[in-house]
Amino acid sequence: MRSASAILLHLATCVQAQPSCPLAGEPQQELSRGLALSRRGDTRCAVEAFLNAAAAQPRSVLTWINLGLALARAGRYDEAVEPLERALAIEPHHADARSALAKVQIRRRDFARALDLLSGVEPSAETSYLRGLCHRHSNRMVESEEAFRSALRIDPAHAGAHYELGAVLARDNRLDEAQVHLRRARELNPRATAARYELANVLRRLDQSDEAQQEFDAIAGSLEMKTELSVAAEALRTGRADEAAKLYARAIGRDGRNADLRYDHAIALGLLGRKQEQLRELQTAIAIRPAFARAHHEIGVWWMHASDSTRAIASWRTALAQDPELAEAANNLAVALAGEERPGEAEKLLRHAIATRPDYADARKNLGLVLASQNRFDEARKELEEAKRLAPGNESIEKALAAIAVRPGSASPPTPRRQ
Repeated sequence: MRSASAILLHLATCVQAQPSCPLAGEPQQELSRGLALSRRGDTRCAVEAFLNAAAAQPRSVLTWINLGLALARAGRYDEAVEPLERALAIEPHHADARSALAKVQIRRRDFARALDLLSGVEPSAETSYLRGLCHRHSNRMVESEEAFRSALRIDPAHAGAHYELGAVLARDNRLDEAQVHLRRARELNPRATAARYELANVLRRLDQSDEAQQEFDAIAGSLEMKTELSVAAEALRTGRADEAAKLYARAIGRDGRNADLRYDHAIALGLLGRKQEQLRELQTAIAIRPAFARAHHEIGVWWMHASDSTRAIASWRTALAQDPELAEAANNLAVALAGEERPGEAEKLLRHAIATRPDYADARKNLGLVLASQNRFDEARKELEEAKRLAPGNESIEKALAAIAVRPGSASPPTPRRQ
């Protein structure tokens, strides 16, 4: 195995070829930053954060595992092997490292190595499912069937095991039992087009042509909706909120229990100034998924715009309780508390936001303003200069710096505002 430094050098070279990610913070904060970036779907920048964490703490098993998982999510399976092997070199019996590396080896089609890794892990629904995949892809159908059945004995709601078992049974012409498992896979994960396609083929073989056609139509609708959602996301990103709102509304007509669709629709409605509709969509998203931190955060923004700071503060506290790494909620809560002359709490929240997102220029600016309001001008100037470096040309930052420069001993910088 290559040394830790060699692994890091190789991976860092791959990362540096991409556009730059947010600036790194203190080394001990990089693991948290990587996890937060992973949750937001920013896999490439998460990889960079985990690289920074691994360089600072090369004996951290958790860091190596998360680096491997991030690379795997990016489809970089060959590169994912080394950090996961590194984790196992530190702690050979670590179950999460073994399972993660087994998944990667399955993707690389090294089924023998995957089975070897899984043999050292206590049986669970997921490890039984992974063993089933190894056997199935190696054309050992008897062992595959037993592994999937084992997974379902442990967790009857394992959608993947139902699908794979249904596929194995269909291959063996046990169509009645196959359709039972494929129907259950569809119920557990309606968006799993592979399960629906397999079910449609089984139904056609059972001469249930009408229902089979319904499944094929549902698959076509699902693919059409995916295309529409890509268009909607691009429309929202490029300022075409009206087009985005229409597309999201159409998608909600097909999948009204999708909290993410409701949230995205709410954002589009907010940009169009349709505030009451926006609030209803955010509330619906939370009714579907109560621990939806970003939806709680946006409701806080809504209440602040409605001049109800009490409800805004409550919403942002809820959002942070659900996702402590949601830097926007920490920043906005800090601004609201600063406005209530609670600078100590505001400072703590802003430092937390910056630790989570070191490139967060607004949070650094607001921290500078809070520090200046306490006559801590040297500290304030440092934060504002860093904010200026991160967001050159930002007028509000320039004004805050000018206020301190003109009257360094007594100037009263502007009250922090949410940008």
